[in-house]
Amino acid sequence: MTTMQTLTEKLAYLREHEDFSILYKRKKPLKKDGQVLHGGYFLKDSQGRWVVFNKALGNEHLMWTWQHQYQVGPRLTESQVSDFERQYQITLPDDYRRFLLEVGHGGAGPGYGLYTLEEGLYYASEEDIPPSDILQRPFPFTEHACKYDRTLSAEENLKITAPVYGGFLPFAYGGCTDYYVLILNGPERGNIWMESYGSDGGIWPLTYEFCGIVGDNRHIGFYEWYNLWLDRQIADLHERIMAMG
Repeated sequence: MTTMQTLTEKLAYLREHEDFSILYKRKKPLKKDGQVLHGGYFLKDSQGRWVVFNKALGNEHLMWTWQHQYQVGPRLTESQVSDFERQYQITLPDDYRRFLLEVGHGGAGPGYGLYTLEEGLYYASEEDIPPSDILQRPFPFTEHACKYDRTLSAEENLKITAPVYGGFLPFAYGGCTDYYVLILNGPERGNIWMESYGSDGGIWPLTYEFCGIVGDNRHIGFYEWYNLWLDRQIADLHERIMAMG
């Protein structure tokens, strides 16, 4: 069994055993003031139906997975991936490239799910700068770096940081202003970092410890990051099944 087959089988297992129908089994629990009982969120699905995520209903764990429901988009062909690389003059890291060819393109993943390549380009874009220029910029960091110097103005910060802002492809949204990004060049090529420039958090590498392996501060690449996420989802599913008897 190849590593990518392992990912495909774990996704299939989660699709088979997770119960997303719970989101539609109960009416919206409202207080008199219109707020959700014990807190929670209202969202609409692709068919316009209201869905409630709420601890009292026991379905809050579905919050980040209900939209993709462990489905990935259609796999890309070798020519599609090669055309993308040629157009933007980059070479995608091997394990992410294999994922696109053997597992799928966008869809199920940590946070709110994986972007397509086109969506990643959109979030990597800067006004009046070709995406290829941004993706090809050297990525110089090996540890947490903050984009902003609070002692300088916004204009001064932009002049200083613009030349090094790039060299990675956003490929998943982590919520708020956090984006998972794949490093395309330099010593961190192939590793996953978190970008949080919108909230002045900077950019930092994800580690095995961040993904659940206590005490392991090695920087993590795409396959290990995605595989550990699937393992956590399966473990959580098993815990809930056991709790329900």
